[in-house]
Amino acid sequence: QEVARLFSQSADVKVTPHDNYVSFESSHIEVTSRLVDGTYPKYEDIIPTTHTTEMRIDRAEFSRALKTLSVFLPRDSRRVSLSIKPSQGEFVARVSGGDGAEGEVRCDIEGSGDDIDMLMNIQYLIDGIAHIAGDICEGYFSGSHAPAVFKQQGKDAGYVYVVMPIQA
Repeated sequence: QEVARLFSQSADVKVTPHDNYVSFESSHIEVTSRLVDGTYPKYEDIIPTTHTTEMRIDRAEFSRALKTLSVFLPRDSRRVSLSIKPSQGEFVARVSGGDGAEGEVRCDIEGSGDDIDMLMNIQYLIDGIAHIAGDICEGYFSGSHAPAVFKQQGKDAGYVYVVMPIQA
């Protein structure tokens, strides 16, 4: 697909196969694709299967809150501090930007487990939850430094997003 897109305006494309790669050339573009030999790890092994905290939050509200906060961040920082408080039914996200700019949003959640605080890249969160279908986003957490899992509500969620927190 990428080769077709890149060379869609080219009249002639030279394709040259090699032992472990192939090259594509036109008058202005050259692309090579290499065959990687090896066994890929099973991606299922990196998805956490246990958690100490879970939350359910309105996906649209979650997305709006994060996008609003991102306005306060300088370009060189994407850090957002998250507090998931199932005991209080609350999710709090905070950012501190340049020139003393600060922002905080609070959202209602349903959840269970331990209260948890973590530091994340706000853009990774925005990008990941954008692909969650449905109205409710579920989040699963196992500690401040463990991967977080986000998915649509329900056991047959086809899309699962795993994101690592920032190590402070």
